[in-house]
Amino acid sequence: MARVRDSAAHWVGGLVAVGLAGWLATQGPMAWNWLDRQVPVERVEVTGDLDPDRARELGRWLASRIEGGLLTVDLDALRRAAVERARIRQAWLRRSGLDAVRIRVERHRARARWRPGSERQWRLVNERGAVFRPQLRPEEEELPALVGPRERLAELHRRLEELDRRLGADLDPTRVAVGQRGSWSAQVNERVRVRFGTDHWSQRLERLLQVQSGWDLLERRVERIDLRHPAGMAVALAADSGQEGEGARPMEAGGPPPTTRR
Repeated sequence: MARVRDSAAHWVGGLVAVGLAGWLATQGPMAWNWLDRQVPVERVEVTGDLDPDRARELGRWLASRIEGGLLTVDLDALRRAAVERARIRQAWLRRSGLDAVRIRVERHRARARWRPGSERQWRLVNERGAVFRPQLRPEEEELPALVGPRERLAELHRRLEELDRRLGADLDPTRVAVGQRGSWSAQVNERVRVRFGTDHWSQRLERLLQVQSGWDLLERRVERIDLRHPAGMAVALAADSGQEGEGARPMEAGGPPPTTRR
């Protein structure tokens, strides 16, 4: 008997669905709009790696931009709005139940600041090396700086990560730059400027690390290190170091450095 009732209910439900579809087809857009008004979007639920306050704020803001009901809401337009409004790298949206839209977000994580050459405005660079342009927060003004043209940004980001990985926990690369002629430089602990020149980045970095491991060079009162000498480097001590021989002094590594530098 129960099986008969279930079968009858399924048959009636199917009939109602077919009838509704037929009615919508005959009535056209007016019927569809009427039905859409019966299922308004009551809320936008935001999940992902935003903190709860920012998630609620984003959900309220997105809900205020919705036009129409659950049937006609433009999910792609909402996704674009979320990415432009917040520090969102990616967003995925779907309808949830009869009264909600659910959005899952993955936010940008700022890794560095970047500006192309002499421009004054900073953009942010995320952990993947992609640029996004929100208003900088006060704490983000302390992020490592990348300076150079857009076409060198991937290389700037890669060399920042290499320096960060290889210098060790006590030494932070705070700036990496490449000039118009392709000359590379870096700054460590906001104090020591290191000049690499245009060529042989890897070899010159190895030379710096070898000297650093034996002499703790970057912890000393050093102001500049010039690695453009093929056989060594020149070191300039800070004016307040209290050590003799202030100014640039060559440090030999296998022989005296020649005067030609690139």
